[in-house]
Amino acid sequence: MTAEFDRGEVVGYIDHLLVTPSTYHIIDYKTGDVSEDGVADDAAYYVEQMHAYAVALAQQDATRSVRISLVFTAIDADWTTELEPAEIESIKEEIRTTLLAEAP
Repeated sequence: MTAEFDRGEVVGYIDHLLVTPSTYHIIDYKTGDVSEDGVADDAAYYVEQMHAYAVALAQQDATRSVRISLVFTAIDADWTTELEPAEIESIKEEIRTTLLAEAP
């Protein structure tokens, strides 16, 4: 997936994507070691990656919500959240601002 901005782009690969008429569902598999207590911390570590995916998908269809599931295979656990279109637009602006600040 590529999220395009005036001053750059963010590129990544979604492990698994389900598409319904109202929702994109990103499923990203994490194979590293994690404990049950560490799932929230690991999810926080990956949130920017997942937000970039959500923005890229919204550039295809801004009316859909984006559900994000991180599946931690080592402990058979998952973490899930859902972003509504307005939230994704806000994330897009945050990324755009960051890219502008880092531009030469």
